Amino acid sequence: MERCPVRLRFAILTLMFLTACGGSGLGPSGPTPIATPQVTTHPVTFVAFLDENANGVYETNEGTRIPGAELVVGAVKGTTAAKTGEATLQIPAGSATLTVTAASLPPFYRPPANITVSVPATAQVLVPITLPRGSNRANVYMAFGDSITNGEPGVGDGNGYRRMLEATLGGHFGTAEVANRGRDATYSTDGADLISRDLSNIQPAFVLVYYGTNDWNDLSCRQLPCFTTVALRSIVRQINQRGSHAFLASLLPINTDYDNRAPASRNEWVVAQNTLIKQVAEEEGAVYVDTHDAFMKSGRALPALFVDHIHPTAVGYEIMSQTWFSAITKAYSKILSTS
Repeated sequence: MERCPVRLRFAILTLMFLTACGGSGLGPSGPTPIATPQVTTHPVTFVAFLDENANGVYETNEGTRIPGAELVVGAVKGTTAAKTGEATLQIPAGSATLTVTAASLPPFYRPPANITVSVPATAQVLVPITLPRGSNRANVYMAFGDSITNGEPGVGDGNGYRRMLEATLGGHFGTAEVANRGRDATYSTDGADLISRDLSNIQPAFVLVYYGTNDWNDLSCRQLPCFTTVALRSIVRQINQRGSHAFLASLLPINTDYDNRAPASRNEWVVAQNTLIKQVAEEEGAVYVDTHDAFMKSGRALPALFVDHIHPTAVGYEIMSQTWFSAITKAYSKILSTS
């Protein structure tokens, strides 16, 4: 028998080795990869708006937009923008379901039921967000308190924090009104007596409560707890009963040693009062707004934040405005009213 040449035998052995290892000897090893099909997506623009009459339908007078709402369609998420309430998501063609993350909404606002969307969409998809408020006026915030709420003549524009807050809320939601019910030299007990009438006259969706600073001047309140917490609890309950929503502020620090009205012991009293005020807010369903903490963490010495022993400077009022704004607009999953 004729023997194979050495080169031919080597070639045969090499081919046998490659075949045993899964190769063909003719190209790259392994199966040919299968191309992943490309999923075609389409941009869909959603607009989150305040559905004032809760009928699920957008109407031309419903101009309030809801920024910060997280919209979810399958694995796709987006967050609505300030003032416009818009978010554009890339979604595959077909029928899709939109949900709104409840915990992404500001305090007291509620998400809609799931919304079915046909993609590609021929127009913007309007997303109705509701706010339980009874007969109260949407977008109206009542600033309720003593002279710190009312503002000091010659300090800033003389309106305290109110006009600044109105401007920033308007720039965020698209519209806002901050009504003044600040009264000089009043106590929290005065507030408890006055709140019902003010709620009837203003009919606000929200009430921004700042009361208690002047209570120090009543000697019976130097020992805590005193009438402050009883009065604030009454105020919040009356707000809730009218279908409105309460934001309850902590007391500002005192400009210690400005004069004999501001001893160091008064700031200790303020800190203790704020613990009780926070408890009232938590128990009565109000949003606690820590203006005291904002002042203490501002990086400024207290004398730079006050024109006297208790009234803020223009800078101090700006801090108050920013703190109210943050509380009103932040994502807040704790309170989802069912009424």
